[in-house]
Amino acid sequence: MGTLGIEQTVERIAEAYEFEVHDVQESDDTLVIEQDGFDETRFAMTSALLFDRYDADFEHIEVRLLDSDETKRVSRHELQDSFHRLSSVVEN
Repeated sequence: MGTLGIEQTVERIAEAYEFEVHDVQESDDTLVIEQDGFDETRFAMTSALLFDRYDADFEHIEVRLLDSDETKRVSRHELQDSFHRLSSVVEN
């Protein structure tokens, strides 16, 4: 799916989590999201939803905060490994 579909999905997630997205773009194998605020849990959930919905469009998600130089980055592989470990804990 193209950037427009991804951008609409990111905007819907942003509305649900009450943060403002200023830009969404793909750069090589990375989806770059520029936004105002950041929360670790919401970043993990947003990343999980985007990786689940878009199978092969990008391998990394990077969030850049507008008011600072802070950048957060996660890879599809890292997140899948984390959720696999979490599901193992939940099963027990």
